[in-house]
This record gives sequence, structure tokens and C-alpha cells, in this order.
Amino acid sequence: MADFNLDVAFSSDVNPDDPNLPVAMAYGFTRKDHGAYTGKGQTHQTAPPNSLVAFAIYDTAQNPSYNVASVQISAANKAGGGPNSPFSDPAWANGSITAVSNPGPGQVKLNGPNPSATSTGINIKSIPGSTYRSWTIGPFTTANLVGQQRFQITVTVLTQNGQQSQKSFKVDPEVVVEGGNPDEG
Repeated sequence: MADFNLDVAFSSDVNPDDPNLPVAMAYGFTRKDHGAYTGKGQTHQTAPPNSLVAFAIYDTAQNPSYNVASVQISAANKAGGGPNSPFSDPAWANGSITAVSNPGPGQVKLNGPNPSATSTGINIKSIPGSTYRSWTIGPFTTANLVGQQRFQITVTVLTQNGQQSQKSFKVDPEVVVEGGNPDEG
């Protein structure tokens, strides 16, 4: 179970003016505190080394006709020249991952869709009869970095319907990873 979640939400019912551009998503962070998750909302999240971080994707469409085909998550060190990723997992070696339902080489597992969607980070709660769905990725372990490192995390969700029509949704919040002992870095 993760110590932190980055929750992102979109509605696959949205029809963008320009289908070649991504649609912005809502996001929020949750933190496990005394066994329960509490929402932090749309602010940066600070995580100590060796924390477990998971990603959750929520579709709030009332009549979803699109399914999540893939999720790409990339990290960029805001200082430049530092590590590519805040995570120590081998999948993050190049600073990004791609999650799909049936992963091949170089991909990670996209779990879902789950028939319910509840998030304290973005204030979503399924009610009986709702069609909200969710997917999860991870968790991943934060690296033991020297000093505090700030990362821009970009989450891009690609959806697809039965006719192979696609829509893209995107958001890019900030994650701060606290450094450990400089002698260990």
C-alpha cells in the first residue's frame, strides 16, 4: 500500500475543440496518515526517501464510451543536471514510464478499470449507480537523493473508444523528494 498517491481526474465525455491537443485534468495528492488517506489538494507534495508513491486515474464520465488505453508518466528535475527521476525503481531509469493493461518490455502494468472511484486528493466519491471508473499504477519507491530535489511530473492519459477514436488528457504537478544523508547519496 502506498504512502502517497497522485490522483488525476478527467471526464472522457469531454469533446475538445481541437482533438490534436490534450485536455487539462484535475489533480490532487493524498498522504497516508495514521492508516487513513488525507487529501492535500493541488499543491506540491514532499516525500521522504524510500516512500511508496502510486498513481490513480479517475474517469468521471456519466456514460463512458472511452477506455484508458495507456498512461505515460514522466519526471523532469527542475534544477536540471540532477537525477532523471524521483524514483529508484528500474522502470524509471530513463525518467518516464508507460503503463498499459498488458505490458510488454519496458512497460508497467495499468491496473483497472475498477468499477468505483473514491479519492480524497481530488474530492471524488462514487455513489451507488455512478459510472465513475479508476485505474492504478505502482507503487514506486522514492530514491534516496542528496538534498531536496524538485520534479515536474507529467501525466498523460490516452483514451480510446471502440471505433479507435482517441482523446488525450494531461496534467503536470510538482513532487519534492527530500534528500537523505549526503554521505549515502
